[in-house]
Amino acid sequence: MSTETRTLTQCLAGGQLPVPDALRLAMSLAEALRKLHDQGSVHGGLTPSQIALTASGVDLIRLDAPQREVNPYTAPEVLRGKMADARSDIFSFGAIFHEMITGRPPFEAATPEALTSVILNEPSPPTGSPRFDALILNCLAKDPALRWQRIQKAQMELKLLSVSTRRAETSAQRESLAALVRTEVEQALGSSIGTRLEAQEKGLSEFRQAVTTSIQALQAHLCTVVANVTTAQESAKRLEDALPKIDVRLSTLEEREVTPAGRVANTELLVQAATERLVRIEGATESVRKQAADFAESAAVQLHALEQTVRSQADALDSARTALAQTDDLVERVVEALDSLQTIVLERAEDRPAGVSS
Repeated sequence: MSTETRTLTQCLAGGQLPVPDALRLAMSLAEALRKLHDQGSVHGGLTPSQIALTASGVDLIRLDAPQREVNPYTAPEVLRGKMADARSDIFSFGAIFHEMITGRPPFEAATPEALTSVILNEPSPPTGSPRFDALILNCLAKDPALRWQRIQKAQMELKLLSVSTRRAETSAQRESLAALVRTEVEQALGSSIGTRLEAQEKGLSEFRQAVTTSIQALQAHLCTVVANVTTAQESAKRLEDALPKIDVRLSTLEEREVTPAGRVANTELLVQAATERLVRIEGATESVRKQAADFAESAAVQLHALEQTVRSQADALDSARTALAQTDDLVERVVEALDSLQTIVLERAEDRPAGVSS
């Protein structure tokens, strides 16, 4: 490339860039955005014309005022009137990288209104490379919450793509080794924790559902016990209400002294049976009350245990999420080390005299 300063728009005028050049420019652009975001700032209007190409990399041209016109690199949330943030710059970065690879921006239309509709509703077209598409789609998600939240994610993926591309240029064996290293790193440091996190979330969901079912069953059983207690109390009350009437009838019979002995005996038996029945009902009522109290106490203990278990599951889930975030940083450092090692190996291979075996 020429050493004079020019914009990326001029560089893209001839169409798509060679993959190695596109990757180098994308890594320089990502690094410039990282420095800007680390300072707590955002660009907010990144387009190819705002990217100056220099001998040392790229410089970001800042606008004096926010750009109002819609362009193929404008983030959906900015079109909806929200303030641009780091995720808006990541969207613009993904659109620019798509144009570097394909020679065309991902979103095109004849009018600003039509372009706005395309950006808000249409997916970006594929580039023809699944690995490039994976990077771009993570940058061009319509919802900012579903995009990569830090430009460092794109930097890590670009380094992996760069290593893979260089190895493909040298030999098929190096390409196979790059793919193997990346797969092993992702599986060893990311996939296991991601799988454990997914299993934790699924187990927690199932446990919460089981807790809800158990609580509902406990409440239904408690309602049944309360209903039984109420029925027993009503029966006891009716019997208590009937006893005075029986006593009155017995007193009347005794006063008249004309009541046959058989009727007196029957009345006494009736009173005795009623008394025994009342005693049994009182005993049953007391037993039901005790069962209800024991059940309520047991239910409270079980509910407390369930709450403790749910809380411990939630803590475990938070720990897993923290571990996953730490893993992302570790993967980034591992990839940087691999990139440095690959550069050293390639430089030594280029410096080795022809005909000398390794």
